[in-house]
Amino acid sequence: MKLLLVLVAVALAEPIVDFELIHKINSPNSGAKWTAGVNQKFLGVSMKDAHQFLGVIDAPETESKMPLPVRKATGRNLPAEYDVREAHPGCVIAVRDQARCGSCWAFGGSECLSDRWNIKEGTCTPLSQIILSPQDLVSCDKQQQGCNGGWPIKLWAYTNKTGLTLDACDPYTSGGGQTGQCKITNPGDRCPSGSGVQKFYHSESGYKVLGEEAMMEDIYEKGPIEVVFEVYQDFFNYKSGVYHHVSGGLAGYHAVKMIGWGVDKSDDTKYWILYNSWGVGWGMKGEFWVKKGVNECHMEVPAPGRDTLCNSAAEPSVIELF
Repeated sequence: MKLLLVLVAVALAEPIVDFELIHKINSPNSGAKWTAGVNQKFLGVSMKDAHQFLGVIDAPETESKMPLPVRKATGRNLPAEYDVREAHPGCVIAVRDQARCGSCWAFGGSECLSDRWNIKEGTCTPLSQIILSPQDLVSCDKQQQGCNGGWPIKLWAYTNKTGLTLDACDPYTSGGGQTGQCKITNPGDRCPSGSGVQKFYHSESGYKVLGEEAMMEDIYEKGPIEVVFEVYQDFFNYKSGVYHHVSGGLAGYHAVKMIGWGVDKSDDTKYWILYNSWGVGWGMKGEFWVKKGVNECHMEVPAPGRDTLCNSAAEPSVIELF
């Protein structure tokens, strides 16, 4: 038992940026379809602190049953490649940065709902874009744990009942790791930022999106979805290409925004297109690709007993309650 504890402690103390691991991935014999490199924001950060950059909580099987409907694939014929940014120019909001707060669940959800509102309303120019507040979720959704993490599929109950205010009204302040006090009050009250009055954008009830075909159909018909996946040490060192796990231990679970899919013409490898919430200095200016159709890192279907790690989405509310 003592030896086991020592090994665990050593693993947690390992730095996220591992130069030997990077060299291993980039070596010609690694079989990797992606390139690794040093991401500056993780220099000096150990694996035990990786949760600060993630944020999805995994619940025991007895607590993981979430009563949400499941999107089922219909077998619709879809294109081999699709990108919401091309189908709806200007509707997808830019890459954001959760910083050192376990709030990925809030960023993924607020960003997906923002994009879907923009698609619905046609607010797809820099001056008209609807950008909803992740801070609203972090500080005010009491079913979640703020910077200590949350459950993406639970947040849709909050956006359905309470709605989210605009980012300009309640800007992100939890990047240092503090959840903060909820400053959201009532429609028409002054914004916490002092910029205008509080206005709330609601969603319909949420639903789960499971499996490659269902995910493709939902993105194609309705817009980006929030997806959850397992994050391993090598993912922090991703720079470009089609990611698949090569080496390194499990750091935790992460939620991001999925905006489409594509095909690597060199060998016909299919991949998902996603936005991370680690800023534009990570990956391909904040974008990354993941191998598609093989349930890489359980991105398409969660492992048995991991119902809280389901992908999910919600549509803008038909009745706009501002």
